[in-house]
Amino acid sequence: MVAERNRATSSWVDCRHALASKWPVIVLTVSVALLVGSFLGSREAPFYEAVAEVSLLGEDMEETSPRASTELRPSVLNSLRRRESTLRSGVLLLQVIDSCDLVKRWELDDRADALRVLRSRLRIREGEKRGVYRIAVRSASSEESVEIANALALEFIAREQSKTRAEAESQVRSFAAEIESRREMVDTIESELKSLGAASRAASSDNEVEARDLRRRLVGVSNVIRSLEAKHQRAIVELQSVSSGVEIARKANSEDAELIQQRWQRAGLFSLLGFFVSTGMVLLFSSGRSPFAVLSRISENFQLAVVGIAPVPPLPLPRLNHPPDALLEPYRDLRTKIHRLPAAECSVISLVAESVEGQSSEVAVNLASVLADAGHMVLLIDADVRSSKVGPLLDASRQPGLTDYLQGEMRMEETVIKSRHPNLWCMPSGPMVDDPAGLLGGKRMDDLIWEMKSRFDYILLTSPSIQTHSDAGVLSGYADHAFIVSSYASHTFPRLKKVRYALENTGACVSGVLLAYSSDGSYERSAPRRESESRSQRASHHSMRKPLRSQSRVA
Repeated sequence: MVAERNRATSSWVDCRHALASKWPVIVLTVSVALLVGSFLGSREAPFYEAVAEVSLLGEDMEETSPRASTELRPSVLNSLRRRESTLRSGVLLLQVIDSCDLVKRWELDDRADALRVLRSRLRIREGEKRGVYRIAVRSASSEESVEIANALALEFIAREQSKTRAEAESQVRSFAAEIESRREMVDTIESELKSLGAASRAASSDNEVEARDLRRRLVGVSNVIRSLEAKHQRAIVELQSVSSGVEIARKANSEDAELIQQRWQRAGLFSLLGFFVSTGMVLLFSSGRSPFAVLSRISENFQLAVVGIAPVPPLPLPRLNHPPDALLEPYRDLRTKIHRLPAAECSVISLVAESVEGQSSEVAVNLASVLADAGHMVLLIDADVRSSKVGPLLDASRQPGLTDYLQGEMRMEETVIKSRHPNLWCMPSGPMVDDPAGLLGGKRMDDLIWEMKSRFDYILLTSPSIQTHSDAGVLSGYADHAFIVSSYASHTFPRLKKVRYALENTGACVSGVLLAYSSDGSYERSAPRRESESRSQRASHHSMRKPLRSQSRVA
């Protein structure tokens, strides 16, 4: 079927048109999801959030300027990270769960469930000041959230205090053990000196040297003991006033507890979920239907007789041996629509590119070949003087051509060339001139169209974009019907309307819109190019040097 073959390549424009055509479905789905989310949020009890602030920086942790040193030292940052991890630890949270009896309050099964719920309701963030952390807890009542937040802060401070005191007590015990060990050494040295003193009556010089060494050792150990005792006393004094450097910066209170409504949060999540679900469903069920929806929207908005999709293969149809139906059927559908257009004995059709990147020349060559296949005599005039493409597409040179005839340098018969395709003739653009619009609007161009109308069934004119050059407006004045050629992937309705109004202001009759898309070489294997002929054979076969018959069409 034509509908199955006339399908453009899937691209982002398909998604855009599918979403644009189904936007009521998306809006309805998002609205329903918003209402469902709001309803579910209203069914939930509101939460109260209480915040307690804990300062983790003490006098011993004040920031100092960094020094380049290879010595390993505990940094303030490491201490902060360690204490922050302690504040988030499960052991601390379990102690708070037990102290506040949260398993029974929240009617949970065990401590593991309470730990999971508490972690979901707990937020620990760094405050504005360095070393200050905010402990935010959400609960069903302000009193409960305040109690849990303060319990967390107090339990954390108690743990840090006990840890610091344990370290100080360990240091005191270490000094005491060291002193005791040194005193045992003193006792040992003194006993050795006594034994040497008893044997000194029959002493020798060796005993005197040994006794002298023992006395030196005794003096050294005694000095060490006195130093350790001083350190021990200082450690005992520090133990009495030991501090972890952690304190409560601000306690949580019920007056500052903030009411947290879950309604709008849940409604927002449901709305976002509804948007993605509805968008995905629209794209899924609109897959393969977007091209037809695009054509329908253009027909409804512009009220045009000819609207179609024109595939553009790497090689034009006249240069393909056996073009597949996927290429031919869209153009045959366009040919059927063109036959229904009101026209006299000859129809003059102007193909205007919607933008600079338009493929009007390629579409014109393919459409002309399909019209010629139906037995019609077709003349293709390349009036896009600035960017001539018709000649190369038909394996013909650019010169001589239209501008040579309009300047009076060559006759009409010398510029019209018969292509290899049956019933298809073309007139190349010719050399570039300074004022193409002025040349195309002259009397010789009017005489050319008038003369060719008596010899051909269809005359196709290619022209540049009317947004960039005035040539399109001049050429559309000669045409019975003007077709806007736009890219399927990048066309928009505002730009098409702008081009249509610009053409209608020049007096043109806009009868159709053709959306072109590239087939990316998918038909080269099934449709190889013809065997090329030599340049001399091609010139002798296709050049039209004898005069055209004035009263009958070219056979």
